[in-house]
Amino acid sequence: MKKIEKTVWREYILGLETEIVFWTDEGKRTMTEIYPQGGIWNSYVVVRVKNLPNDFTKLLAPCSVDERGWVRADYYSAGINNYFDFHWGITYYEKLFDNMGQLTGVKIGCDYNHLHDDEMSYRVEDIRNDLKRCVEKFVECFPNYRTWCHGNGKYYPLSEMEEKNGYFYSKEYVNKEVSQ
Repeated sequence: MKKIEKTVWREYILGLETEIVFWTDEGKRTMTEIYPQGGIWNSYVVVRVKNLPNDFTKLLAPCSVDERGWVRADYYSAGINNYFDFHWGITYYEKLFDNMGQLTGVKIGCDYNHLHDDEMSYRVEDIRNDLKRCVEKFVECFPNYRTWCHGNGKYYPLSEMEEKNGYFYSKEYVNKEVSQ
């Protein structure tokens, strides 16, 4: 059994869920010719159905099972790569479901070790800057997307939100809290 160590950073950028992961194991720490940083960086953006109630289907990629039994998502033919600016493109796609089997969103990402730039040394700030650019491209493509209010759980356009300590709250919620 192999022990895998992961460090995860989560943040809402412009109201969208993002995640940065650095993961390693004993092999990656010692194979510095392949993993010069001793591990692999990944970055992700999560888009919920409720973020795009009218346009979410644009983020659905057709999937098939390959000869190894792996599920492959064809996000390029679906045009999903046009909505994001991941570092060298998308290399990860996952449909998200709730416990009842209902589609709730997609997690789209980038594996920096698939990019043939293994000799590069990245810092979490570099990955975060890439994610910020990626989310900005998404917002350009979907300016009417909605974001989740951490106060009341409803979704609102970003223009109706206020950011406090990295979380987004609707002006409706903030005004209600102030008046009470």
